[in-house]
Amino acid sequence: MNHCERCGDPTSNPRFCSRRCSILTVRASGKKPDPSLDRMRFPTELEKAWASGFWQGDGSVANSTRNRGFRSLRVSVYQKEKYPLLLLRECWGGSIRPDKDKWNWSACGARAEEFLNDIIEWASPRRIKQIRKARSV
Repeated sequence: MNHCERCGDPTSNPRFCSRRCSILTVRASGKKPDPSLDRMRFPTELEKAWASGFWQGDGSVANSTRNRGFRSLRVSVYQKEKYPLLLLRECWGGSIRPDKDKWNWSACGARAEEFLNDIIEWASPRRIKQIRKARSV
């Protein structure tokens, strides 16, 4: 297991744990960001099922407005422990940020869509309805 050059988090990537850490480090150096940080590996079926249950318990989906009125699908999970969020970031990309006494994993746009496509097979009817509503806005 490697550790991120910027924040020190454990990672399977040889240099950085997330695209955000890569970009922040790259901005200081003037080089281009590493596109391989979007997703470090593809999740197994067991990880997809686990992520579905985890997200249904502690997560949310929304269609949020970004700069200049651009709308983007967004999934997020809040958790006291950072470790489970590291698996989400490793398999689906996105970013992890501290938020008061919790951690927040979030993914937007294509990453969020890919996450939802992977987990919808195990989602409850209530969550499927929320996903459809967020996609249709």
